[in-house]
Amino acid sequence: MAAERRLADNPAPPAPAPASDPASDTAAGAADGRARLDALSRAAADGEAGAYRALVDALSGPLFGFAARLLGDAAEAEDVTQEAFARLWRTYALAPPTGSVRAWLYRTARNLCLDRMRRRGRLTALPEDPDRMPADPAPDAEAQRQAGDRRDALQAALDGLPERQKAAILLVHFQGLSGREAARAMELGEEALESLLARGRRGLRAALMPRREEL
Repeated sequence: MAAERRLADNPAPPAPAPASDPASDTAAGAADGRARLDALSRAAADGEAGAYRALVDALSGPLFGFAARLLGDAAEAEDVTQEAFARLWRTYALAPPTGSVRAWLYRTARNLCLDRMRRRGRLTALPEDPDRMPADPAPDAEAQRQAGDRRDALQAALDGLPERQKAAILLVHFQGLSGREAARAMELGEEALESLLARGRRGLRAALMPRREEL
């Protein structure tokens, strides 16, 4: 195929830049953003390295954030992000993803995270998210303490959820995937995903309720 010949001429994927974790993924969360990402994916499947780089630029940060929250380790999360994009590049030469490329990447990243969690035998504490720190470079000490308490309480509540509920909450409420995309990422039906989300939300409320006065 022409796409295979073009990929063969450029077998190594362009190296993703070091990943960051932006506060939101609003552009990719909108319908037109998803359509743009899928158009870039089709172009990358046709051998356009620039389209692949554009996908990396758009999705490496959110993908890193998802992996970091699941794994609790930034270095491992960066490895997962790099490997997920490397697998996507290799996939284009064989059988390009059908449907949402974003869902494909999150599914691949989640499976890579699960492999690492199985090897280590447990989930670790979630990493600090610098984008959720107060914007003031010299905040009031009490305000800083309260913000830290809220962040820690939310992270602890998330970390206490079963992995599938936690992943569903992260994909929909933190990464901005649609229900359909999140279901595909987790290889579930949409009704099963909604059930996971409902149980996850109940678990979060139950975990945070005892601290509602102080938070």
